[in-house]
Amino acid sequence: MTRKPCCRMIEGRPGACCFLPQGAEAEAEAETLTLDAFEALRLADFEHLYHAEAAVQMGISRSTFSRLLDQAHFSVARALVLGHPIKIEGGPVRALHRCPKCARLLATPRCPQCDDKDHLPMHLCIPVTEDHGLQSTVNGHFGSAPCFILIDLDDLSFKTIPNKNLNHTHGHCQPLLSFEGEMVDAIAVGGIGMGAMTQIQNAGIQVFISREKTVADTIAAFREHRLIPATIDLACAHHHGEGEKKECCK
Repeated sequence: MTRKPCCRMIEGRPGACCFLPQGAEAEAEAETLTLDAFEALRLADFEHLYHAEAAVQMGISRSTFSRLLDQAHFSVARALVLGHPIKIEGGPVRALHRCPKCARLLATPRCPQCDDKDHLPMHLCIPVTEDHGLQSTVNGHFGSAPCFILIDLDDLSFKTIPNKNLNHTHGHCQPLLSFEGEMVDAIAVGGIGMGAMTQIQNAGIQVFISREKTVADTIAAFREHRLIPATIDLACAHHHGEGEKKECCK
């Protein structure tokens, strides 16, 4: 079975989504340039980023970035040579936001670095072992949690969302895909790998380590500023019993 492509992070949007050669029929066969291929073309040929740097910005491997760029070059070349229209649409993408103050790329419009230091994020996401609402047990691993409890801290309303990236292969965790489409400002976890932690933090989402047992206890600790901000030293350092240590999602 073909593996579903990981979600690619994009910032740029085309100035136009369709290009039609002069004299060509509107119904003529068109070359399709996906939004992720367009982003690869923009970063490499317009922004002049190195492939490795551009791949990190899109949240993909360098080899995947190179394939996307090759696809974009071929589609544009084919359209120019054959006189075909170009349509820019589709692709497994997620739009990023650039903070106007610090220029960081973020998964949400709110920048935790530039917001009021005393402001608490409004949407807290907590991985749980099973769905028992606010009494759910906090899962020891971010990547292996079957679902998440997403809480609006203004009114304590919450909903359960499935982990869309639960069955990833080792070393291929796409943490932002886990709660794709949801507004998340912060995550409180029992344990998390360095790779997943870095991707989440680079998207502007704060990560905290929770030693609390339940979601309700974790919310209380979060509001009282008792949760520990996740760092490289804390990543992959979650113990699972006497003498046993396992790595969290990478």
